[in-house]
Amino acid sequence: MIPVDSAAEAARHSLGGFWRPRYWLAWCLVCWLRLTVLLPLDGALALHRAYGRLIYALAPRRRHVVRRNLELCFPHMTPAERGRLVKLHFESLGMSLAECAFAWLASDRRIAGRFVVRGLEHVRDALAEGNGAILYTGHFGSLEICGRPLKIALPYFVCMFSRRSNPLLDEIQRRGRLRVAHESIPSDHVRAAIRALKRGAAVWYAPDQVHSHGMLLPFFGEPAMTNVATGKLARLSGAPIVPLSYRRVDHRGHYELVFHPRLADSPGADPIAVTRTLVGQLEEFIRAAPEQYQWLHRRFKGRPGLPDPYRTAPPFRQPSKPADVPAGVKLSVVIPLNDEQENVRPLLEEIAGVLDGVDYEVVAVDDGSTDGTLAELRRVAGRLPRVRVLRHAARLGQSTALYDGVRAARNELVATLDGDLQNDPRDILAMLERYLSVPGEKPGLLIGHRVHRSDTWVRRLSSRVANAVRSRVLRDGTPDTGCGIKLLRRSVFMTLPYFDHMHRFLPALTRRAGYGVLSVPVRHRPRLHAKAHYGVWDRAWVGLVDLAGVAWLMRRGRPLGVEEDAY
Repeated sequence: MIPVDSAAEAARHSLGGFWRPRYWLAWCLVCWLRLTVLLPLDGALALHRAYGRLIYALAPRRRHVVRRNLELCFPHMTPAERGRLVKLHFESLGMSLAECAFAWLASDRRIAGRFVVRGLEHVRDALAEGNGAILYTGHFGSLEICGRPLKIALPYFVCMFSRRSNPLLDEIQRRGRLRVAHESIPSDHVRAAIRALKRGAAVWYAPDQVHSHGMLLPFFGEPAMTNVATGKLARLSGAPIVPLSYRRVDHRGHYELVFHPRLADSPGADPIAVTRTLVGQLEEFIRAAPEQYQWLHRRFKGRPGLPDPYRTAPPFRQPSKPADVPAGVKLSVVIPLNDEQENVRPLLEEIAGVLDGVDYEVVAVDDGSTDGTLAELRRVAGRLPRVRVLRHAARLGQSTALYDGVRAARNELVATLDGDLQNDPRDILAMLERYLSVPGEKPGLLIGHRVHRSDTWVRRLSSRVANAVRSRVLRDGTPDTGCGIKLLRRSVFMTLPYFDHMHRFLPALTRRAGYGVLSVPVRHRPRLHAKAHYGVWDRAWVGLVDLAGVAWLMRRGRPLGVEEDAY
């Protein structure tokens, strides 16, 4: 049963009382689990599968971690294939919550007949030696519910778990796993695990999310800090290692567990060699059900001497240059920056990789940053001679920084993008190709359209409302005027009326001047560092005032153009 008295006592002592939000959040989880188990398992899975889709939509940072893990582990996949796998993973994540409820609260009768267990002879032969058995596995979505049949099939089944920072959640997990195993041992209590093995226990051990006692070993060919404690535990206890795979077979609540042949000489083998073999085995388990593995874990963090892939831009692979881009095309890239110290180096290095072979310059405008943005810009500019640095002594706003950057640009074609790494510099080439492919007179502005936004639902909703209102009032024919990545003609831009926040109305102002505007679908990435400089409400109020002014300006506009008689 879910605990009541002991959990509440732990919460009172460690969280400071019942009024703490963490305490009530934990009890909301308890209520959720109790309500979930009232449904049939297949119905609960369907409901939580939809809940997983909601998590996918509302958690851009989590999506980023999953996507980065898949990029590193499955580089052969196309972006579309990885995108589908990310969505399937979040659906599996949602279903795992329902499975957790049934694992901890449901009776044996309600989940009977849903499991197929194969290879039991491997673990029974290992247990017959008298030193127990280490069941090596990984973290998959159905981890909790797949422990229930093992408690029935094995005489003494022990699971290891990681402690939670919230004592109430820790107690809920401990008590819940008593329904899954005969004994539950914290993962940091090695002596208790050895004692259990000496007593002939089969110990469920999944060290793939623990970096302690680790070293750099390849995981899907990518170096990752890997725990080598499995081999050490086998050597200390004399227990053989039996790999265990498990997976959800379908969405109706059927599962398969497979015990694989034990590792040869595992109790006395070198722990590092054992770990390499086990990691290869885990990779095979993952390939059988990649969407069910726990990709939310930052598997590749903490690597000495290597950058954190979750805090830097995605790995860049040089795209093929458009065949119809003339060699003489010159481009200026203008980037307004305010307190973006951690984004400066990866952004400028990525731009240098993307535009390698193109005659370009980068005009980086520091808009009165109060952190180390300016110093970082100067350091990077010392290594990248194409980077020019402009600065404002005080913060003057994005529109002023953009205006000053375009005015200082030396080339007619100017690309702009934000300094927060959410715009993908590779889209500059796509815009350039689109611009050059337009027959006749070229458009005055190409603006990005973020088809798949990597922002919170609040910002996405506010942008959708703002774009709808702006389009209705100004009739600018642009679905996403707030996108920071643009390609414009400098001569056109400098004829536009300048005012604060003008960057949000560039499509309408460009059309008012008599030039064409095109929208181009572009990528969008989650913000990894710092915070957005505009909130939803302050942007809304300022936007309403500016919208009224631009609407007035649009009504006072007149078509431009004059002809001179020839004599």
